[in-house]
Amino acid sequence: MATETLTVGSMFSGIGLLEQGLRTGFRRQGIELEVIWQVEIDRACHPVLRRHFPNAKLYEDVNDERLETLPKTDIIAFGFPCQDISVAGQGAGLSGERSGLFFRAWQVSMLVEPKYIIMENVAALLGRGLDQVAATVAESGYNLEWTTLSAADCGAPHRRKRWWGVAYPRE
Repeated sequence: MATETLTVGSMFSGIGLLEQGLRTGFRRQGIELEVIWQVEIDRACHPVLRRHFPNAKLYEDVNDERLETLPKTDIIAFGFPCQDISVAGQGAGLSGERSGLFFRAWQVSMLVEPKYIIMENVAALLGRGLDQVAATVAESGYNLEWTTLSAADCGAPHRRKRWWGVAYPRE
């Protein structure tokens, strides 16, 4: 049986845990993922990304103008910064400098025209910006389905809750 392969681009990649998790989940469904580009500003993460994703083009800044011409991908994945959303933060929400990078990530996503956009953040997004995320997604012609999951739901020994969203074109 031939295995389907989907291409992936990621932003705020960290050390690639989101991409690795997606690879594992999709592989269990008979689908391979090929990460073709990543964006991560923390240079300390770059050696890890290069080791696990040696063929992916690596960019440092989500505001880099070169992202305006990224190759098309089937999936874009990003866990945008949560500092302004988290209950441990100042509560600025998406108007904050860091968490507001959601809007730039969404802009880049729309240029790439993916089939799916997978997003992750803290569960506090429910009261500190989900309305803006949903409105932005809808205004772009995408549907959004979302849920929150505890880390314990996935076998981790703690209950840290995360928000997960999947956006896809309305057609």
